[in-house]
Amino acid sequence: LKPIFEVLVGPKTAHTLKLDEKVDVKKLRYFYCLDNGDMKCSGICSEVKKTVDKVVKHFYDISGREVEFVKLKGAEASSKLWRYWMTQEPANFNYMLGNSKEINPLIETAKKIFGRSEFTLASIYSLIDSILPEEKAEKMRKITKELDEEVQELLGDDGVLFYPSTTYSAPFHYAAFIQVYNFHYWSLFNVLHLPATQVPMGLNSQGLPLGIQVIAAKNQDRLTLAVAEEMEREFGGWIPPFQSHGDQN
Repeated sequence: LKPIFEVLVGPKTAHTLKLDEKVDVKKLRYFYCLDNGDMKCSGICSEVKKTVDKVVKHFYDISGREVEFVKLKGAEASSKLWRYWMTQEPANFNYMLGNSKEINPLIETAKKIFGRSEFTLASIYSLIDSILPEEKAEKMRKITKELDEEVQELLGDDGVLFYPSTTYSAPFHYAAFIQVYNFHYWSLFNVLHLPATQVPMGLNSQGLPLGIQVIAAKNQDRLTLAVAEEMEREFGGWIPPFQSHGDQN
């Protein structure tokens, strides 16, 4: 990830972010969350919780200090925050999807039922969302500001937060269209513009991938990368969710 990230941000920003600076993961402060409190999201499944527990134990062992449990005030509005800030993007998704022509979400929904729509179900969901009542701008901006200040004060320049990537392991096909709000476990950090590194954590009892997010304060990307590297070393990194059959075609 590090060399790819350096290319993406360019040499000047890479220097500003001190990406080549050595990070001693034993001296960092660690925190963890188990849920965002958003009632629209599913509860954390037991195997995701066990994954978080494994990570917490390891970093307690190497740092010699408690990995503190925290609840982020305002995280319960994750879905609303994402929805509001997406409306602040300069591009119009409807026009982009329709090549500068406006698309009717209701017509596309009906067409999708009969297999006649050109668009994916996820795209149609986004179109439908665009015609629903808007979130209250003043309230969303206030929550975002307070949450941002809370995270910056909590993590500073030496703190790392472990946060579930979602509420379950890899879902069945199309399950995400039923549990549509569970992606707000990672959308929250897009809203806050925080560095987040997704770290593979092996497979669950059914052989499906598990993972966890490593979060740091703004411009502290080197911390998430260093902690992710330590987790890869300890827990084995990415594991393919299938058995290899050699050179069979």
